[in-house]
Amino acid sequence: IGLTNTMNSQNNKVKITAHRGASGYAPENTLASMKEAINMKADFAELDVQETLDGEIILLHDDELKRTTGSKKNIWEMNYDEVKTLDAGSWFGYKFKGEPLPKLSDVIDCVRGKIKLNIELKSNGHEKELVDRTVKVVKDKNFSNECFFTSFDYPKIKRVKEIDPTLK
Repeated sequence: IGLTNTMNSQNNKVKITAHRGASGYAPENTLASMKEAINMKADFAELDVQETLDGEIILLHDDELKRTTGSKKNIWEMNYDEVKTLDAGSWFGYKFKGEPLPKLSDVIDCVRGKIKLNIELKSNGHEKELVDRTVKVVKDKNFSNECFFTSFDYPKIKRVKEIDPTLK
Protein backbone atom coordinates (compact mmCIF):
# COMPACT_ATOMS: atom_id res chain seq x y z
CA ILE A 1 0.00 0.00 0.00
CA GLY A 2 3.02 2.28 0.05
CA LEU A 3 3.38 2.43 3.85
CA THR A 4 6.08 0.76 5.94
CA ASN A 5 6.77 0.58 9.68
CA THR A 6 9.97 1.87 11.25
CA MET A 7 10.90 1.59 14.91
CA ASN A 8 11.83 4.65 16.90
CA SER A 9 14.55 3.40 19.26
CA GLN A 10 14.05 6.32 21.65
CA ASN A 11 10.58 5.34 22.78
CA ASN A 12 9.94 2.01 21.02
CA LYS A 13 6.77 3.30 19.39
CA VAL A 14 6.12 2.20 15.85
CA LYS A 15 6.34 5.07 13.37
CA ILE A 16 4.61 4.88 10.01
CA THR A 17 6.61 5.86 6.93
CA ALA A 18 4.81 6.50 3.66
CA HIS A 19 6.95 5.23 0.77
CA ARG A 20 7.30 7.91 -1.94
CA GLY A 21 4.38 9.51 -0.16
CA ALA A 22 1.28 7.32 -0.03
CA SER A 23 2.29 5.75 -3.35
CA GLY A 24 -0.40 3.09 -3.15
CA TYR A 25 -3.08 5.79 -3.17
CA ALA A 26 -1.64 8.62 -5.29
CA PRO A 27 1.16 8.94 -7.85
CA GLU A 28 4.52 8.50 -6.15
CA ASN A 29 6.71 11.47 -5.29
CA THR A 30 4.00 14.06 -5.96
CA LEU A 31 2.26 16.60 -3.77
CA ALA A 32 -0.85 14.42 -4.06
CA SER A 33 1.02 11.45 -2.53
CA MET A 34 2.42 13.62 0.26
CA LYS A 35 -1.04 15.02 1.06
CA GLU A 36 -2.47 11.51 1.12
CA ALA A 37 0.30 10.38 3.49
CA ILE A 38 -0.67 13.25 5.78
CA ASN A 39 -4.36 12.31 5.52
CA MET A 40 -3.46 8.73 6.42
CA LYS A 41 -1.65 10.02 9.53
CA ALA A 42 1.82 8.74 8.54
CA ASP A 43 4.64 10.04 10.73
CA PHE A 44 7.16 10.28 7.89
CA ALA A 45 7.12 10.41 4.11
CA GLU A 46 10.07 8.97 2.24
CA LEU A 47 10.80 10.75 -1.03
CA ASP A 48 13.48 10.63 -3.70
CA VAL A 49 15.34 13.71 -4.93
CA GLN A 50 17.32 14.33 -8.09
CA GLU A 51 18.47 17.47 -9.85
CA THR A 52 17.46 18.85 -13.21
CA LEU A 53 19.90 20.12 -15.82
CA ASP A 54 19.59 23.63 -14.36
CA GLY A 55 20.05 22.43 -10.76
CA GLU A 56 16.51 22.38 -9.38
CA ILE A 57 15.90 19.70 -6.75
CA ILE A 58 12.79 17.75 -7.69
CA LEU A 59 11.11 14.55 -6.57
CA LEU A 60 11.76 11.58 -8.85
CA HIS A 61 12.69 7.96 -8.23
CA ASP A 62 13.76 6.71 -11.67
CA ASP A 63 16.59 8.21 -13.74
CA GLU A 64 14.36 8.46 -16.75
CA LEU A 65 10.93 9.99 -16.87
CA LYS A 66 9.21 7.35 -19.03
CA ARG A 67 7.42 5.28 -16.36
CA THR A 68 5.76 8.16 -14.53
CA THR A 69 5.48 10.90 -17.18
CA GLY A 70 5.85 9.19 -20.56
CA SER A 71 8.84 11.38 -21.51
CA LYS A 72 11.73 9.54 -23.13
CA LYS A 73 14.28 11.93 -21.63
CA ASN A 74 16.38 11.57 -18.50
CA ILE A 75 16.01 14.05 -15.67
CA TRP A 76 19.54 15.40 -16.10
CA GLU A 77 18.74 16.33 -19.74
CA MET A 78 15.89 18.70 -18.90
CA ASN A 79 15.61 22.12 -17.29
CA TYR A 80 12.96 22.58 -14.64
CA ASP A 81 10.83 24.72 -16.97
CA GLU A 82 10.48 21.62 -19.17
CA VAL A 83 9.99 19.20 -16.29
CA LYS A 84 7.19 21.22 -14.66
CA THR A 85 5.03 20.79 -17.78
CA LEU A 86 5.13 16.97 -17.57
CA ASP A 87 2.12 15.01 -16.33
CA ALA A 88 3.24 12.72 -13.50
CA GLY A 89 -0.26 11.68 -12.49
CA SER A 90 -2.19 10.26 -15.46
CA TRP A 91 -0.33 6.94 -15.35
CA PHE A 92 -1.77 6.41 -11.86
CA GLY A 93 -5.34 7.45 -12.55
CA TYR A 94 -7.48 9.98 -14.35
CA LYS A 95 -8.18 12.04 -11.23
CA PHE A 96 -4.45 12.80 -10.99
CA LYS A 97 -4.13 14.04 -14.58
CA GLY A 98 -1.78 17.03 -14.75
CA GLU A 99 -0.08 16.34 -11.41
CA PRO A 100 3.46 17.76 -11.77
CA LEU A 101 6.81 16.54 -10.46
CA PRO A 102 7.28 18.91 -7.52
CA LYS A 103 10.34 20.75 -6.32
CA LEU A 104 11.57 19.75 -2.86
CA SER A 105 10.94 23.31 -1.69
CA ASP A 106 7.25 23.00 -2.64
CA VAL A 107 6.96 19.70 -0.79
CA ILE A 108 8.46 21.22 2.34
CA ASP A 109 5.93 24.06 2.16
CA CYS A 110 3.13 21.51 1.78
CA VAL A 111 4.11 19.17 4.64
CA ARG A 112 5.56 21.55 7.24
CA GLY A 113 4.13 20.79 10.66
CA LYS A 114 2.14 17.82 9.36
CA ILE A 115 4.68 15.12 8.53
CA LYS A 116 8.45 14.66 8.65
CA LEU A 117 10.54 13.70 5.62
CA ASN A 118 13.06 10.99 4.81
CA ILE A 119 14.92 12.60 1.90
CA GLU A 120 16.65 9.95 -0.22
CA LEU A 121 19.48 11.35 -2.32
CA LYS A 122 19.34 9.39 -5.58
CA SER A 123 22.39 8.55 -7.68
CA ASN A 124 22.13 8.57 -11.44
CA GLY A 125 25.76 9.26 -12.38
CA HIS A 126 24.93 12.73 -13.70
CA GLU A 127 24.25 14.67 -10.51
CA LYS A 128 26.47 17.71 -10.11
CA GLU A 129 25.61 19.34 -6.79
CA LEU A 130 22.68 17.23 -5.61
CA VAL A 131 23.77 17.00 -1.99
CA ASP A 132 24.80 20.64 -1.60
CA ARG A 133 21.67 21.92 -3.32
CA THR A 134 19.36 19.61 -1.36
CA VAL A 135 20.90 20.62 1.96
CA LYS A 136 20.61 24.28 0.93
CA VAL A 137 16.88 23.87 0.24
CA VAL A 138 16.37 22.20 3.63
CA LYS A 139 18.36 24.84 5.48
CA ASP A 140 16.85 27.79 3.56
CA LYS A 141 13.39 26.43 4.42
CA ASN A 142 14.41 25.99 8.09
CA PHE A 143 13.40 22.32 7.90
CA SER A 144 16.54 20.66 9.31
CA ASN A 145 14.79 19.35 12.42
CA GLU A 146 11.89 17.90 10.42
CA CYS A 147 13.85 15.57 8.15
CA PHE A 148 16.71 13.15 7.75
CA PHE A 149 18.77 12.09 4.76
CA THR A 150 19.31 8.63 3.30
CA SER A 151 21.12 7.27 0.26
CA PHE A 152 22.48 4.06 -1.17
CA ASP A 153 25.54 6.17 -2.09
CA TYR A 154 27.50 6.50 1.17
CA PRO A 155 29.68 9.41 -0.04
CA LYS A 156 26.49 11.45 -0.40
CA ILE A 157 25.68 10.92 3.27
CA LYS A 158 29.26 11.78 4.21
CA ARG A 159 28.89 15.02 2.23
CA VAL A 160 25.71 15.91 4.13
CA LYS A 161 27.65 15.57 7.39
CA GLU A 162 30.56 17.62 6.00
CA ILE A 163 28.18 20.45 5.15
CA ASP A 164 26.43 20.33 8.52
CA PRO A 165 27.27 17.70 11.17
CA THR A 166 24.00 18.41 12.99
CA LEU A 167 21.90 17.08 10.11
CA LYS A 168 20.50 13.58 10.53
